[in-house]
Amino acid sequence: MNKKKIALIGNMNNANFSILRFLIDLGHDAKLFLYENDASNDNSHFNWENDTWFEDKWERYIVQTPLRNSHAQILSGFIYWRLILNLCYRLSKFLGRQGNFFNPGIPNVGKYIDYNFKEYDLIIGSGNTPGIFSFSKRNLNIFYPYSTGVEYINAYYQFKPNNFKFIEQIIIWSAKKIQVRGIRSSTEKIYNAEMGITHNTLIEFNSNIEYKFIPAVYIEKNIRLKSKRLQKTIIEIKKNEFTILMHSRHKWDEIKNKDETWETNENKNNHWLILAYKKFITKFPQSSSKLLLLNYGEAVSKSKRLIRELELQNNIIWIEKMPRKNLLEIIKAVDIVAGEFYKAKKMIWGGTGWEAFACGKPFLNAFRFEENYFQSTFGIPPPHIFDSNSIDEIEYSIEYAYQNPKQTKKIGEQNRIWFNNYIGLNQAKKWIN
Repeated sequence: MNKKKIALIGNMNNANFSILRFLIDLGHDAKLFLYENDASNDNSHFNWENDTWFEDKWERYIVQTPLRNSHAQILSGFIYWRLILNLCYRLSKFLGRQGNFFNPGIPNVGKYIDYNFKEYDLIIGSGNTPGIFSFSKRNLNIFYPYSTGVEYINAYYQFKPNNFKFIEQIIIWSAKKIQVRGIRSSTEKIYNAEMGITHNTLIEFNSNIEYKFIPAVYIEKNIRLKSKRLQKTIIEIKKNEFTILMHSRHKWDEIKNKDETWETNENKNNHWLILAYKKFITKFPQSSSKLLLLNYGEAVSKSKRLIRELELQNNIIWIEKMPRKNLLEIIKAVDIVAGEFYKAKKMIWGGTGWEAFACGKPFLNAFRFEENYFQSTFGIPPPHIFDSNSIDEIEYSIEYAYQNPKQTKKIGEQNRIWFNNYIGLNQAKKWIN
């Protein structure tokens, strides 16, 4: 294997930090270049330190940059846009708002890229990297999207009530044009595994697409749990006969046709699991079971109200948003992991799935692929996912897992083998080859 000098830009979902560690394990000279706004605000839990028990080992591979992963940074390469963004940023701050949306980031973004990445054999990026590389003399070698619909193009953007909505819409539309230009002319290869709206968006602008998964979960070995609170939670979990964890963000609504795009591509339908679990408890009232839910997301209050209405409070364990390194230990302690129940066809699972497979757990998640489509597209068999495309299917799967603990554990181990064979280190190797 030829040792390569590799730069990874951005760390949404801590994906690039996982890829970094795989690349270093493979013997490459790799570095992770963080965006200035990585791990900020709602994404604070995506700090790379939250993903490792060995900060001292990896710190030397991390570089902080002044680049921003934002619409404004894409546009700041134009002088007139920079003036507009600076004006909006200052006015927003004056009115008592954070103004982060208008923060233009650094000027001369192309020159910054040309100078800081000239020695690298390969550059891998997500977020707005195609857009900002359109101002550079060199290409982005690999782009992988993390947003459904590709970030800054067809990804869903939720406006917050403010006096700047009109200018925000213009900025989003203008940044989209530059992101498209970057994908068309400045991106050599695109790796994608979401075959719905993301795939349809990409093929419109670039034909160099390969159907590869993101090796986005890295399991560390020989760790020592330092958190007494975490140890206490794990002990509480293991007291129960049967446990299910859903650690995806609560984002759901029962209102039909509120917004067709939102209903299909954004509604996680977390409530399906809660309703299915109620059916299970009704059938097996003597079971010693618990449903663990993450106290995170805009629909948490609705989930809590539904749980009260169903009188499930005694069967629920709420866990707070926590570092992934802690969350992985909780995943290892439960019997089943649940992800998201989108209605969109050909939508792949999110980070919850990768974490479940890497930890060797059975998985509940929507899986809307035609027969043999998955294997013919990706060249590998799918992992084992319990039927979960409706409330009734979820309830049946929970019931099966509860009544067949040995087979359920075996299915989880098969998922771990699948992950190790096709994702993780082997997938990182394919990326670079």
